[in-house]
Amino acid sequence: FGRNALDTLNILRDLRQRHIDVFFENENLHSLSPDDEVLITILEAYAQAENTNRSENTRWGIKRSTENPNAAIYARPCFGYHRTESNDLIIVEEEAAIVRRIFSMYIKGASVVSIKRALEDDGIKTPSGRDTWAVLTIQKILRNEKYTGDVLVYKTFMDEYPSGARIRNDGQHEQFLARNHHVAIIDKELFDAVQAARLVRTNVTVDEDGNRVRKSTKYSSKRKS
Repeated sequence: FGRNALDTLNILRDLRQRHIDVFFENENLHSLSPDDEVLITILEAYAQAENTNRSENTRWGIKRSTENPNAAIYARPCFGYHRTESNDLIIVEEEAAIVRRIFSMYIKGASVVSIKRALEDDGIKTPSGRDTWAVLTIQKILRNEKYTGDVLVYKTFMDEYPSGARIRNDGQHEQFLARNHHVAIIDKELFDAVQAARLVRTNVTVDEDGNRVRKSTKYSSKRKS
């Protein structure tokens, strides 16, 4: 009915005004009954408290796991790596070669769009096995520190219950970095150089209020005549 007790009760009251009864089979309660409405309110409040507590316990468990660099949270695989049963990340060479090609093309001046076209022209499949590469997929590869052997945890995080939305971490939440966690595909010097190039080329900047806005001019890898 809703994400929380208030949502559910508002929906039930709206249905009641339309003379529509909702029967809760497990509890044997009818929403049209004035006496049952009180019980439904109590049960909904209890359920919401239980969900909130479960959410907090989950967040606490994830936080504790970040204290152990050998925890599974640090071994989430990405394109170019495979995770073993012992939570080790090992290189998948066929995929790693594509990752190296993407980084190499970008640092030499190729745009993300031109990299996309080159991969598609050569019939190279995406990480999900598709023929068409998304620009966002290539951008994620270019900014993934995991290719240097490091792992940064909490780049995003889940908002508290009942929202549950995934939020980009721009300093609201503590982050954890495990250095030299696994064998690197890209050396750190190349990775840092690509990040610097991305900042120069991007058409998005952050204003004085912390808002992400587009620049007035776009980056172009072509020289003007």
